[in-house]
Amino acid sequence: MDQILSLEELKKISKSSEKNFYEFDLSAIYIDYWNPLKYTLIQNGPLNIQGIGFNYQTFINFQAQLKQAKKNTSSKGMYHPPIEYEGSIQKNCKDLIPELIGLLSRIIPKTRTIRQLSFRTMPFGLNEIEILSQSIIQCNSLRVLKFSDIPLYDNGFAKICESLKRQAVQELQCKNCGLSDAIIPAFVDLLENHCRIQKIAEKHAEQNKDKNLGLVCLHVIDFSNNNLTTRFVDEIHEILDSSPVTSLELTGNDDIDFSTVQSPKIVLGGGDDSTDKSSSISAREKELERENLRLKRVVSSLVQGKDVVALRSDMYAVGDRANELAEHVRILDELCMKFESGEMSPPRPKKKPAKKKRAQSARSRLFPY
Repeated sequence: MDQILSLEELKKISKSSEKNFYEFDLSAIYIDYWNPLKYTLIQNGPLNIQGIGFNYQTFINFQAQLKQAKKNTSSKGMYHPPIEYEGSIQKNCKDLIPELIGLLSRIIPKTRTIRQLSFRTMPFGLNEIEILSQSIIQCNSLRVLKFSDIPLYDNGFAKICESLKRQAVQELQCKNCGLSDAIIPAFVDLLENHCRIQKIAEKHAEQNKDKNLGLVCLHVIDFSNNNLTTRFVDEIHEILDSSPVTSLELTGNDDIDFSTVQSPKIVLGGGDDSTDKSSSISAREKELERENLRLKRVVSSLVQGKDVVALRSDMYAVGDRANELAEHVRILDELCMKFESGEMSPPRPKKKPAKKKRAQSARSRLFPY
């Protein structure tokens, strides 16, 4: 009989860096835990699990080491599969991917607590992506969806976009997922749908006098390390700028650099944070640098905009009536200079005309004698 794993057991077999979020390396977890883990996730309620992730990281790391060893003749025969991999779920479960997708199709549509799903280094095919997408459509609690080193490609991404059109997902990550410029129509359609989601939410908040709504739609996106080009940037920047999206990460797309970026919401130059997490100070510095560059682009776009007028060297008027305001300021400056030079004197206030005395008071009209 299967039993529910305790929180301590879940933490032991997972790598949990966030509260109530559990990421499972299926290439390192012992096969005997597989059935209890599935049963625990299905019976999630008592544990209040808010995020789950799956990866093959131990196996991927071993493959990378083996590839490097083959280049070095002196290291041949020195690398063997890790001990944990030999007894792992990945190594000993023949139909692991179909089983995992089947598990998720039971969990995701019914969950009321899971807010984050994360997948790394998993060999999903298009059929698995489609089944996963159908499950996501029915999930109302999901807020963060992350894919990293997953072969989504353009068709898989289009299916993910379809699943997110009606959902209040706020963060989407597709890093190194084989995306190309062919995703433009699906991505633009997704942004337009989430613009409508935000507007509807704002309308309801206004009717209910809710002043703490914030962003309830997709507003943080990461497309790092894909095959996107300047065409992608050119065709999406207008809808991107008019959308609630706050940042679109495009680091690692070789054809895109600062000279091709038109939108202040596009972020470049952050690097791959999955390769080096040893220095939190360095990570914070990189984040500050990226934000600084983004703000510089915002200022630059404002200064160069058609509705921006320089009032002084360090002061600008921004808005639909910027030119009108600038003209009023110019006229006032000229008048002030003339007053100071004596060419004009300020107008004297006109005396108010004295009120004519009534010929008779009301009393005298009533009592003439």
